[in-house]
Order: sequence, then C-alpha cells, then structure tokens
Amino acid sequence: MSQNVDQFRRTLEDTIETEISSRVDDIARDVVTAVWNAVDDQIGEHRQYVEDAGQARDFARRQTERIAAKRDLAEIVLDEWESGRLVADQALRMIRSALAVGEVKTLDQLRSTIPAP
Repeated sequence: MSQNVDQFRRTLEDTIETEISSRVDDIARDVVTAVWNAVDDQIGEHRQYVEDAGQARDFARRQTERIAAKRDLAEIVLDEWESGRLVADQALRMIRSALAVGEVKTLDQLRSTIPAP
C-alpha cells in the first residue's frame, strides 16, 4: 500500500509540477509580450511627437521668415517715402498691402497696385 501511495504522490507531484511550469511559462510570455507592446507603443508615441514637433518648428520658421520679409518690404517703402519718391498716401497703401495676409510681394508688385498721384 505504501508503494501505491508513494507512486500516487510522485505522479501527482509530477503532474502538478508540469502544470505549474506550463502556466508559469505562459504567464511569463504574456508579461514579456505586454511589456514589449507597451514599450513599442511608447516609442511610437515619442516618434510621432518628434515628427509633430519638427513640423511645428518648420512651420514657425517659415512664418517667421514671411513676417520678416513683409517687415523688410514695409521698411523699403518707408525709405522710399522718406527719400521723397513716394507721397504719404501711396506709402501708407503700399505698407498696408505689404503687410496684408497672403504671399510676400515685391516692391514692383506694390507699385503696380498703387495709383500714381
């Protein structure tokens, strides 16, 4: 009887050990997969943030350049007025046109839109 009990105990221990090992391996794989996916998702979010930040920086740089170009054109018009080559009304219209929403204009484009005195 003792042998049967010992054999039963060993069989039970082996079965339980195999079952526990199998479940531990499954849990370990699930944990590693979950961590891996979370890290991968975080990397993706950071890459998207970097891309978005780069696009925002480029947009801000282009906007700054446009504003500076419009300001420079307005300064040229002021110089034209100060030198007496433009009357005040023409200079005012040209400056408004230079600073208006839209593409940056050239001095010749501004002159062509302003009627002569």
